[in-house]
Amino acid sequence: MDISRKEILRYLGYRRKPDEVVANSIESCLAELLRVISPKCIYQIFPVTFGENHLVTIGSISIQSKIYLSILMAAKKQLFCSYTWRTKPIY
Repeated sequence: MDISRKEILRYLGYRRKPDEVVANSIESCLAELLRVISPKCIYQIFPVTFGENHLVTIGSISIQSKIYLSILMAAKKQLFCSYTWRTKPIY
């Protein structure tokens, strides 16, 4: 599993490389995390259509939004997904 150390540091508020103690602590936490989780993902892809007055339809859901329309203008499909990191039983 690819976990971005750069993103971890960003969420922790680091703008520069952490010291060795913090870096080792992050690696230790990641090792423990990967030992006890079971990542899962479910997703569905929906067609995207565009109507008048900033109307965007994704599957059977219609959203009227100028901002959302500008974000999705080049899209033909929209992917919705959900992730879980269920812990494995530790025996």
